[in-house]
Amino acid sequence: MGQRLLRLGYCRAELREDCLLGPAGTVFSGHEFHYSDIDPMPEQVRRVYSLDDGRAEGYLLGNTLAGYVHLHWGGSPETAGCFVRAMGADASA
Repeated sequence: MGQRLLRLGYCRAELREDCLLGPAGTVFSGHEFHYSDIDPMPEQVRRVYSLDDGRAEGYLLGNTLAGYVHLHWGGSPETAGCFVRAMGADASA
């Protein structure tokens, strides 16, 4: 945790590989409001998306996908559908 705001604003991310958010190349929106930062991740933890400022994020290890960006489904509803389908539910229900 820091004493001041480290990141604030909207951002876009692009999937670098297929994952539960959709196929590689999918672009989605999000925002950041952080007083903290993530410690460097070990190399064996894959980064499945890149932010528009070049940072690699979307840490995938086993069946866990973690990230620091707050995803905004309204900007990419197909991403929400992919996520729901990946959880084994019907997105149209």
